[in-house]
Amino acid sequence: MLSVKSATIRCPANGCNDSLSTNEIRSFLTNAQFNLYNKLLLDYEVAKDPRRFFCPHMDCGHILAVPDARKQRSITCTRCHNPICSKCRRQWHSTEDCTRLLISYANPIHSDIKQCPRCSVLLERVNGCAQITCVICKHIFCWYCLRSLENDFFLLHYERGSCRNRLGHSRLSLFLHRLLTIGLFLLLIFLLIVTSPLLILILPYLFCCGQKQIRNYFDRSSRGEHRSSTPYQSVIDIV
Repeated sequence: MLSVKSATIRCPANGCNDSLSTNEIRSFLTNAQFNLYNKLLLDYEVAKDPRRFFCPHMDCGHILAVPDARKQRSITCTRCHNPICSKCRRQWHSTEDCTRLLISYANPIHSDIKQCPRCSVLLERVNGCAQITCVICKHIFCWYCLRSLENDFFLLHYERGSCRNRLGHSRLSLFLHRLLTIGLFLLLIFLLIVTSPLLILILPYLFCCGQKQIRNYFDRSSRGEHRSSTPYQSVIDIV
C-alpha cells in the first residue's frame, strides 16, 4: 500500500540522511504507482495548507480556496456548483452545528475512523489514548466528542461530562502524568528564579562585548577604505 505521510522521503541507505529527488522516486515506481504517489502528495499538500481544501461533494474533488468564514459561510464550488460550508468544509448545512455534524458523520461500523475537526483529514484510531494529535495539522482533540485539548495540560476534560473516565489510561498513569506536568512547571519557574540574577549580571558584559565587536568592525572597515584609497591617490599624484 502506497501512502504519503511526509513531503520528503529519506534515502533508505544506512548512514544517509539525504532526501530522494522526484527522478529517484520515479525510478523505483511503476507508472501507476508514480501517478498514485503524485495524487497522494497533492492530497497531503492541500491538507497541510490551511488556505485550500477539496470540494466534499462526490465525484468532484476540486481544490478550493478558503474564504473568511465570518464574512461568507456558504460558498459554491466552481466546478460542480454545489454549496459548501466554509467553516467545517463539508456539504452545506444551514441549521445543524458544524461540530454535531462531524460527530454524526462517524459511522458506527467504522467508529475507529473520524475526521479531524480542524483540517477534516480522515484519522484512524487503532487503540490506546483518546487524546488524539492530527498527523497533518497537529491539532490535539478528544476522539469521542472532537473537542479541542490544546490547553488542557492536565487532561481535566476526562473528569466530567460524557467523556469521563474514557481517556484510555489507568488512574495511576493519569495521576503520574499530572504530577510530571506540575513538576515541569515548577522546574521552569525555579530555573527562571535562579537564573534571573545571573542574567542581570551577564547582560552588561554582553552589552559591552557587543559594542566592542561593532567598534572593531567599523575600525576595520575604515582602515580598509583608507588602504584602498592610497594607491588611487598615488596614481593621481604621479599623473
